[in-house]
Amino acid sequence: MMRGAALGALALLAALSSACSQPSYFPMQQGLTWEYGVSFQRTDSDGNNLAALMYRTSTLRILPERQLQGRQVTPISMALGARYSVAYQVEDASGVHTVAVQSPGEDTPHPTPGRIVVRYPLVVGGAWDDFAESMFLEGGTAELPGETRITALDMTTTVPAGTYRHCLELQFSGRGEVQRPLRSDLTPMRIDATFWYAPGVGLVKYVQRDRSPDGSGLFTAELTAFRRE
Repeated sequence: MMRGAALGALALLAALSSACSQPSYFPMQQGLTWEYGVSFQRTDSDGNNLAALMYRTSTLRILPERQLQGRQVTPISMALGARYSVAYQVEDASGVHTVAVQSPGEDTPHPTPGRIVVRYPLVVGGAWDDFAESMFLEGGTAELPGETRITALDMTTTVPAGTYRHCLELQFSGRGEVQRPLRSDLTPMRIDATFWYAPGVGLVKYVQRDRSPDGSGLFTAELTAFRRE
């Protein structure tokens, strides 16, 4: 289950990185801190609950800007249980990009070339190629290609931290076959995820559901606190 926690950390980092500043759905000032309640649940093909994991608090912070790969980047750190991850983000006229990720257990970041997490302009129906990581395969994870689409610009979302209006909503959808970790065969996989961002606050809720013939998994993160340190 610690593997699931690590993958959940990366998923939440990816979700937070999918924000933008037109308007400021993702404030980028150093010292901003978000706290989330995170749940992780898995069921088998008959719907029986196999495992559930809940962290009372998961914390994300904006770290000081730094140079990476010749670019000025904004690091976003995340602590989930005993795991610690960092995503390195840049913004330009075309959108928001994650240029590198430092996964749990890695000493240095590894590049993620071509990863567009939000494309400008912000219009309903705007879409871009993307991918998601399955979090519920036995033995590890696998990437599934798909598409992220802007589905709303004025949603109201209620989470433990409060009710937020005028939220940006993004939806990811991926279908295909993935290779199971440590095995040579392929299995059908479906991943659907929804992200909600509040102006001036950032990510307030993220839900990812994985489905395969072996069962399904549900990962949910909801904002419990937001502060400026």
